[in-house]
Amino acid sequence: ARNLDLTLPANKLLAPANIHPTGFELREITRATDAYGAELHIASAYAMADVNLGGRWRLVAGVRVEDADQKVITEDPYNPLAVPVVARLRNRDALPAISLVWNLTKKQNFRLAYSRTVSRPDFRELSPFDFTDVVGGWATVGNPKLKRAAIRNVDASWEWFPGGDQVVAVSGFWKEFVDPIELMFEPGITLRRTYANARWARNRGFEVELRRRFQSLPHYMGQLAVVTNFAVIDSRVRVPDEQRYTVTNLVRPLMGQSRYVFNSVVDWSRPDWRSSCRVLLNAVSRRLAAIGTFGLEDIYQEPDVFLDLVYDLTLSETGSWTLRFVGENLTDHQFRWTQGGLLHQQFRLGRTFKLGFSFSVF
Repeated sequence: ARNLDLTLPANKLLAPANIHPTGFELREITRATDAYGAELHIASAYAMADVNLGGRWRLVAGVRVEDADQKVITEDPYNPLAVPVVARLRNRDALPAISLVWNLTKKQNFRLAYSRTVSRPDFRELSPFDFTDVVGGWATVGNPKLKRAAIRNVDASWEWFPGGDQVVAVSGFWKEFVDPIELMFEPGITLRRTYANARWARNRGFEVELRRRFQSLPHYMGQLAVVTNFAVIDSRVRVPDEQRYTVTNLVRPLMGQSRYVFNSVVDWSRPDWRSSCRVLLNAVSRRLAAIGTFGLEDIYQEPDVFLDLVYDLTLSETGSWTLRFVGENLTDHQFRWTQGGLLHQQFRLGRTFKLGFSFSVF
C-alpha cells in the first residue's frame, strides 16, 4: 500500500477510499481443502420415572439411549484423483440421570444427583482444512481422529425456599471428563491451532446461589430483586501418553475453565412509573485458552468483567407501546491473552447501545 499511514486505526486504514489498485486490494483465495461434506444422524429413546418414597423422599430417574453416526468427508475439488479424508464417529451411549430429593422441612431440600452426558466435536473440528479465526487471525486446522467426550456429573445441594421464587442454595459438584476436546498450538513458520483429546479431566468445586426479593423497601425506592451465584472450581487434566513429549506443561487445568465464576443480576421496578431496569454483572478469572506444545508456553485469557444494562419503559397505560434501552459492555472491557507472562494479544470491542420500540396488540 502506497502513501498510506499504516499507524491509523483499522476502521480508518481499511476505509473504502483506501481500497484501490495502489492501496489495498481484496483477494479471495480458495484452498484445496475448503470443501467438505458432513452429516449427523441420531436415533434415541428415553424413559423416566418420578416416584415418591414415603412422605419425605422423592426419586426421579431416567435414561436416554442414543445411537449417533457423525461423518465428515473432506476432499480436494481441484484434484479428482485425491483420496477424500473421512472422519466418522459411531457411538451408542446410555445416558442415565438420577436425582434423589430429601424434604428436610416444608421449605428445605437436600438433593443428590448423578448424570452422564456427551460432547461431540463440531464438523469443522473433524475436517483437516485450514480456516482463519475472524478474531485473532490464527490459522486453525481440524483433526479427523477426534473422539467424542463423555462426561459424568455428581452433585449434592442444600436448598432453602424462604417464600415465592426466593432461593438460597449451596452445592458441591464433581465432573469427570473422558477424552475432553481441547485446543492446541503447533509451532511452525506461523502458529497454527488444532484440536486434540486429552485422556481424562475432572472439575470439582462448590457453588453458592441466592435469589432474594427486598419487599420491605420504602415505596419510593421501588421493588428490588437480586439473583447471584458464585462458584469455585478446581480443575485438572491427565495428558495421553502419546502427548507427554509434545505438550509443554503436563500439569494444568482443563482448557477454558476459570477457577472463579461470579454472576449477578439486579432487577428494579416501579409500577407507578411503568419502568423496570435490569443490571447484569459477569466476572470470570483467568483461564487456559490454548495449550502450548514443543516448548511453547500455554496461552491464558486474563480475567474478564462485563457489565450490561436493560431499561424498559411502558409508554401507554394499556401496555401496547414499550421503549427499551440496552447498554452492553458498559466498562469497555479489554480482552487480554498472555503467554509465559508476556502479552500475546489484546483488544477492546467497545460499548454497544440499542434503543428500540415495540407494539403489542394483545
